[in-house]
Amino acid sequence: MKIIVTREALSEAEKKGIITKNQEEFLWDFLHTNFEISKEASKNQERESAIVKMLYYSGACIIISSMGWFLTSVWDAWNGAGLAIMALVYAIGFILIGRSFAQKSIVFSHLLYVVAVSMTPLFTYGIQKSLNVWPGNSHWVTMDLVTLAVGIIALRYIKIPFAMAIPAFVLWHISIDIGPLLFGQNDIWTYREYTSIIVGLIMIGIAFYIDRRKKIDYGKWMYIFGCMAFWGGISFLSSSSEFSRLLYFTINIILMCIGTLLERRVFVIFGSLGCIGYIGHLAYRVFRDSALFPFALTAFGVFIMFIGMYFHKHRKKINQKVFEITPRFIIDMLPKHRS
Repeated sequence: MKIIVTREALSEAEKKGIITKNQEEFLWDFLHTNFEISKEASKNQERESAIVKMLYYSGACIIISSMGWFLTSVWDAWNGAGLAIMALVYAIGFILIGRSFAQKSIVFSHLLYVVAVSMTPLFTYGIQKSLNVWPGNSHWVTMDLVTLAVGIIALRYIKIPFAMAIPAFVLWHISIDIGPLLFGQNDIWTYREYTSIIVGLIMIGIAFYIDRRKKIDYGKWMYIFGCMAFWGGISFLSSSSEFSRLLYFTINIILMCIGTLLERRVFVIFGSLGCIGYIGHLAYRVFRDSALFPFALTAFGVFIMFIGMYFHKHRKKINQKVFEITPRFIIDMLPKHRS
C-alpha cells in the first residue's frame, strides 16, 4: 500500500505539535530528494489546493468589498443604529461560522475572521451616523483608526498572512486622508504625495520588522500597500528638472535591488514600472518631433520584452550578483525564515 505524503499534511502535523518546524523541513527535503513519485503527487495536490484557496480568497474579497469598504448611497437608506447592528450581527455570524470550521480548514475559518474584521468600517460609520458626527473633517480618519486598532488586535488570533491585508490597506488609506487633515485644503495633492511617501516608508519598515520576527508571512500585504503608497507618492511628485527624474530612476533601481534581497516581487514590479517610465520619457524627449517616433517606440517595446526574457533566463545569476555586492551586515539583517 502506498501512502502519499503532502506538504500540507506535514504542516498540519507541525501545527498540532506532533513534529517540530525543523523536523517538518527536514522530512519534506528528504521526501523531495528521494521519492520522485511523492514529489509528483504533491505537485498535483498543491495545484488542487491552490484552486481551492483561490476560491476561498475570491469569496472573502467579494464579501469584504461589498459589505466593508464600499459605503455608497445604498447605506443612506438605513439609519446609523441599523447599520451598526447589521455590521455587528454579520461580524459575530462570520466569527461563529469560522469557529465551526476551525478543525476542518484553517485557511477557510481564518478568512471568515478577516471578513468579520472588515465589518468594522461599516460599524463605525453606523455609530458616527447615529451620533450625527458624519460627515465631518476627520470622519474618514476616525473610521481608519478604529479599523486599524481592531485589525491589529485580530492579528493575535488570525494565523494567515491575509490577516495583515486590512491593517495594511487602512494605513495606505490614512496616507491619502491625513494630508488635508494636517495641512488644510491648500495645494492638497502636494501634501498627499509627501504624506504618501512618508507613510509608505513607515509601512515598509513595519513590514521588514515583522518579516524578521514572524514565521507566518504577515509582512506580505504590508509590503504591497507600503510600496503602493511610497511609489505612488514619488511617481506623482512634480519633477521639472532632469536631475529629479534621474533621481526617480535611481530610486526605482534601488527598489528592484531591495526586492531581490528580500525576495519580494512587489518591489521589482514597481521598480520596473518606474524604470520603464523614465526610459520612455527619454525616448520621447529625443524623438518627439521626429517622424521616427513610432519606430523608436516599437524598438523600445521590443527592448523591454528582451530585458524581461533576459532577466527570466539569468534570474539566479542576477540575484547572486546582487547578493555578492551587498555588504555583509545588510545580508545578516535579512529575514531568514518565512512560511
